[in-house]
Amino acid sequence: MKVNLPDENNQTPVFYAIRHGHIRSLRALLTDYRIDVNWRDRTDTTPISLAAALGFANKVGVLCTSGADIGIQDQEEQISLHHAARFGHHLVIRVLLSYGIDIINSNDHFGDTPLHHAARNGRILVTRELLKRPTLYLHGANKKGETPLHLAARFGHHLIISVLLLHDRTLANVKNHNEDTALHEAASSGHTSAVYELLRYETTSINEENSAGAKPLHLAILHHHLGIVQLLLNKRSGYNLHRSPSRGWKLLGHFFLVSQV
Repeated sequence: MKVNLPDENNQTPVFYAIRHGHIRSLRALLTDYRIDVNWRDRTDTTPISLAAALGFANKVGVLCTSGADIGIQDQEEQISLHHAARFGHHLVIRVLLSYGIDIINSNDHFGDTPLHHAARNGRILVTRELLKRPTLYLHGANKKGETPLHLAARFGHHLIISVLLLHDRTLANVKNHNEDTALHEAASSGHTSAVYELLRYETTSINEENSAGAKPLHLAILHHHLGIVQLLLNKRSGYNLHRSPSRGWKLLGHFFLVSQV
């Protein structure tokens, strides 16, 4: 009997065993019937990427012991570690890294590492699991020049910000390709808790300008995030509102001050 025939999505029974079956059926398919453990479906998804995305740490372990390639990429150049990080499966992260630590800083098509995916989606347990590995590169930037801290700030994940800065406070002032820092991202997006967390660290500069000449305060004013404006104004570390920023931002700051009189 041919049990390795793929379906219309080019998925073999191994995919079904991962999604719906017991771990014993998965072992049987891989050992007794020797179905290709690295088979790709129509989207280039492999069994180990599927198991990682679904959070089945025990099945990931079975696949790894059966010779699964933990570094194999899908159509977006993502590996199983990216999928586990994005969906918050820290136990899967632990299993995968036990079979190969060299994948920890892998970049996908957009330049994102697993830590980028964890930071963007607020996966605190995954972030902590990754941070246990000394080879993790915190300053790694994607194709937009964004570090994981930029993404955590943009999406308001203050716990991620906290654990990242506890490991490396110099991350706070790293700039992306638009010369935005994490504080620019948080102030522009209106995430008060993220701004508060960033300002807890003396290394965080509130005077950095981006490529448009805007400081975090200017972006908070522009987007009417008054709570963040107040936080930044209360930061008494030499913020000079009247220092001439480029491209008309001084006028915007002046307008805000006049409106509060």
